Amino acid sequence: MQLRGNYTDALMSFCPALAISRVQILQMEDFCVADYAAPQSPAGYSCKNPANVTVDDFVYTGLEVAGNTSNIIKAGLKPPFVSQFPGLNGLGLSLARADLAVGGVIPLHTHQRATEIILIVEGTVVTGFIDSNNKLYLKTLKKGDIMVLPSGLFHFQVNGGDTPVLEFAAFSSANPGVQILENSLFQNDLPTELIHRLHSSKLLRLRNLRVFLVVLIDTRDYYMSFYESLVELFCSYCLSCTEGTCSCISFNKCLYTRKLD
Repeated sequence: MQLRGNYTDALMSFCPALAISRVQILQMEDFCVADYAAPQSPAGYSCKNPANVTVDDFVYTGLEVAGNTSNIIKAGLKPPFVSQFPGLNGLGLSLARADLAVGGVIPLHTHQRATEIILIVEGTVVTGFIDSNNKLYLKTLKKGDIMVLPSGLFHFQVNGGDTPVLEFAAFSSANPGVQILENSLFQNDLPTELIHRLHSSKLLRLRNLRVFLVVLIDTRDYYMSFYESLVELFCSYCLSCTEGTCSCISFNKCLYTRKLD
């Protein structure tokens, strides 16, 4: 039985019997290595028979190799979560490696089941998160710096220097989950009519985002290359269109221009 952070805690609060079972497992067993061959439950993986557990279940090899940054965001992630690392099951923690090439970015996303703490090993990283009052907490981190990113809040990272970035991230869950803002907004099954109605107050909601993008772009021009997809994402809300070309305008400055399809 796997402990799944906030999700499991909430589930246990409504299911006392399951909560008792979880405590009993922790008291009766030293560990609960994931049994990938057994069916999963809402609480996670079943425990592997201790007689079949080996030391290799508690060891993961591969983080010494950089992630592949040959992609549109110029970032490579290597997350050995519980699905790849059976020894993590039930322990409530995990670790991941992130590599960002020059111009690389980890776009706005959230981990709904875990708090994250990052350690910068090499390079410079612009990191920030947005709280439930829409306040931005932004910091430039350098080698040796750490920053905590509270559970459930949208956050991002940008390579803020001229060299590649290497960082490690620890999570308070063996399976933190991830929800990327762009995917949630534009890769869902909402009918077009509902999308239009849901975004009726679009300009007010985008005000702070546009200010934030201007700051980034003015600080370093090449930020535009990896924030391009994010800006285009929201440009449909503040388009100025002429002769088949649309521009996202903020403070009389053209942030992004694209041809209409």
